[in-house]
Amino acid sequence: MLDIKFIRENADLIKENSKNRLSKADIDSFLELDEEIREKVLKLDDLRAQRNLTSKTKPTAEEIEKMKRVGEEIKIIEEALIPLRQKHREIWLAIPNLTHPEVAVSLDEDDNPVLDTFLEPTNFDFPPRDHVELAEINDLIDFERAVKVSGAKLYYLKNELAMMEFALIQYALEIATKKGFTPFSTPDLAKREVLEGLGYNPRGESTQVYNVENSDLCLVGTAEITMGGYHKDEILEEAELPKKYVAVSHCFRTEAGAYSKFSKGIFRVHQFTKIEMFQYVKPEKSEEAHQEMLKIEREIFEGLKIPFRVIDHCT
Repeated sequence: MLDIKFIRENADLIKENSKNRLSKADIDSFLELDEEIREKVLKLDDLRAQRNLTSKTKPTAEEIEKMKRVGEEIKIIEEALIPLRQKHREIWLAIPNLTHPEVAVSLDEDDNPVLDTFLEPTNFDFPPRDHVELAEINDLIDFERAVKVSGAKLYYLKNELAMMEFALIQYALEIATKKGFTPFSTPDLAKREVLEGLGYNPRGESTQVYNVENSDLCLVGTAEITMGGYHKDEILEEAELPKKYVAVSHCFRTEAGAYSKFSKGIFRVHQFTKIEMFQYVKPEKSEEAHQEMLKIEREIFEGLKIPFRVIDHCT
């Protein structure tokens, strides 16, 4: 969630970024609402100050009558602010975070620049089976019983594959901790305000977030949420930085949208386990931190001899 002062002072940048990211946020309406709210709040503060000043002395009949009118005006402004603030926040939550200035502007994922590659995908001299077939043959994943227990797009990992998941978690954590990252196991739930503060929209038809009914909690879709909120409402001294964390968490996603219908097996599922590296750094050190984490990710995959590409996601 972008700082409101930053939005006010960089309206053109915000508009361009929103356009590039296909956001429907109406920045002009947001700024108009923002100005209207600020004007009403100033008026409200002035009226309240008048009322408070009068209450400190014994008022005359004329002052009592005046304060009645002031009270009525305060009530009118307070009621008018409710829908204005609601609409203002609705647009605010829809404004996307800024993309890196060097990111390619495109609507087509085929335009993602390939920055580097490691090894080439294996060319088999026989028709290869996909992971679903291999899992069925070797009794590694149980989809049918997961459907009975939990519903579609969930699964049980079994036997060697369950052990492999635990081993991969340990493998990645060990590499990251040796690089100075503090390991965490995080909560699976976070407050809605934390998600909103980090730029996640936990509401609406297209949300990927599971909300817990009758509470302000959401199931997290990544440890980025819980680690991003870890120092909420704290002021970190520059001397404390950087703070480097590596966290393992369960991740929950609704996978709303038609694209999820065309995936199979353990792709586009509602729950999975993921490791996330997260750093708190000064803004001018963010690119350095990103490159450090990319280097660690490469080391993890290179150690497993898994072919991969490093791509720069377009907008």
